[in-house]
Amino acid sequence: MVEIFSQISREMPELNLADATTAFDEHTTELLRARGISACQLYAIFLSNGQLWGILSLWYPKDISETVRSEASVLVQLATAAIDRSLLIRHLEDKTKRMLLAERAGKVGIWDWDLKTSRVIWSEQMEALNLMAPGSFDGTYEGW
Repeated sequence: MVEIFSQISREMPELNLADATTAFDEHTTELLRARGISACQLYAIFLSNGQLWGILSLWYPKDISETVRSEASVLVQLATAAIDRSLLIRHLEDKTKRMLLAERAGKVGIWDWDLKTSRVIWSEQMEALNLMAPGSFDGTYEGW
């Protein structure tokens, strides 16, 4: 099974402005200084297989207090949850596309019957095999 959920993000060391801006050009560094930025905190976001997904950087106008660090940790957790959700949705969409392709190629239909509610769900291919227009199956056992 493909692992798609991110681990709790790991906090990386705090950087001062000089360390954090070594990769920037002079113009960007001056813009940061002009806005009073003096600290940067990096948070690595890892997938469950250990692969680095990305790094979230938060820039601050002063040294990072424990309150700000705590708030940043919540922000990172929210970002990680959003990434998890996005990856999960993409994974499910890909699986659904492959399943529908296999269904059509095999000329079979897929149905699901909920025994508690007696609702029956048919795929569009199942309806086509039964010479019904898409969406016309009423979802009842009797309608089957």
